[in-house]
Amino acid sequence: TSGAHTISAYCYNSTWTPSTDSWYSIGVTVNPPLTPTGFGVGASSQGNNWLNLWWNASTGATSYQVYRNGSTLVYDGGGTSFSDTGLTFGQQYSYTIKATNNGVSSALSSTIYGTVANAPNPTPDLKVAAWSTGASNGPTETYGGDTYTLSWGSVANASSCTLDGSGVAVSGGSTTRTASNRSASHTLTCTNSTGQSVSDS
Repeated sequence: TSGAHTISAYCYNSTWTPSTDSWYSIGVTVNPPLTPTGFGVGASSQGNNWLNLWWNASTGATSYQVYRNGSTLVYDGGGTSFSDTGLTFGQQYSYTIKATNNGVSSALSSTIYGTVANAPNPTPDLKVAAWSTGASNGPTETYGGDTYTLSWGSVANASSCTLDGSGVAVSGGSTTRTASNRSASHTLTCTNSTGQSVSDS
């Protein structure tokens, strides 16, 4: 443990009788490692359900322990970064960290907070209908006629959507297309500041 300690030793002769002249005692002080600095948290740039954490190496530390929401140990190792995965979109989480060396730990850091922001959800629902054949369940079809209609509904939390790379309304809409050789394929993707939704093709 940290603090001041005394280590004593005796020397014995062949009869196992300690000599008062052979008694030794030294004082040692065990100092804990410093609390890590630069502790930070940020959302994944892909808008996935994890948070990235990082910190500066601490003098005297051999490992670090990161706690989520007070008491849940989510990392115990010698690195200076960690991704906490499997989190819930829209949920805020708190984190603290301490440094350890041979069982002696620093004080816990101040608490930091991170939120897994909502990515566009649900996945864009792209539908297609051929004028000559009626509605179908997917966007890739062979048509009895050359002209067909693509439609999609409103996408929650989206700031922009693209259909085949061109911007379309996030509130939903439709467009009429002409098929080449009576078949076609399309992809609808929506994004916001946290990342990109799963594309619907």
